[in-house]
Amino acid sequence: MGNWAQIDEENRVIQVVVTDNSLPDDGAAFIQDNFSGTWLQASFTGRIRKQMPGIGSSYDPIADEFISPQVAKGWVLDGNNDWVPPFPAPDENYWWDGESLDWVEIPWDLYNGNQE
Repeated sequence: MGNWAQIDEENRVIQVVVTDNSLPDDGAAFIQDNFSGTWLQASFTGRIRKQMPGIGSSYDPIADEFISPQVAKGWVLDGNNDWVPPFPAPDENYWWDGESLDWVEIPWDLYNGNQE
């Protein structure tokens, strides 16, 4: 199977289709014959353009790779086009709170079902 993403003028993914790739150029020919616009090949394995895009993803033409939508409010893209928190968690007992844009300690008593 071939995976293809259509991008708009602002490099946002607006459509994704899957084609039959029984011959090397079948997918590209199908896209060219049936769709207009700018289409880029992708893969579920990340072998082509880093990751499989979805609607709402974007495309970085300089790195020639797709970028997933923002993972959480406040997170930023690093040099590898991966979403990361703006600063590291104090330790593994914290989760990112998108409202306060900060790490919040996990209340383990509530997490474990104790609601005293």
